[in-house]
Amino acid sequence: MTDCFPKATILLYGSHSTELAIEESDIDLTIIGLEIGNYPDLCVKIDLLENSLCKSKFVTNCLSLPYAKVPIINIVQFYIGY
Repeated sequence: MTDCFPKATILLYGSHSTELAIEESDIDLTIIGLEIGNYPDLCVKIDLLENSLCKSKFVTNCLSLPYAKVPIINIVQFYIGY
């Protein structure tokens, strides 16, 4: 992520942050501190971040929606247990 957004910070929220997650819970993350020049630049960087995440050994599937009103990246991770 630091390649695309060097000054950004990732924050955990939702059930994992409150320690109320169950085995089937998703992981909710938000990225703050993004420095973007314009909207097309953001979309390109989100695509680059998606490609990087997809290469992770913990990710089974990854899909970005950079053109959504609130851009997201949906990630399916390998189950690694608690």
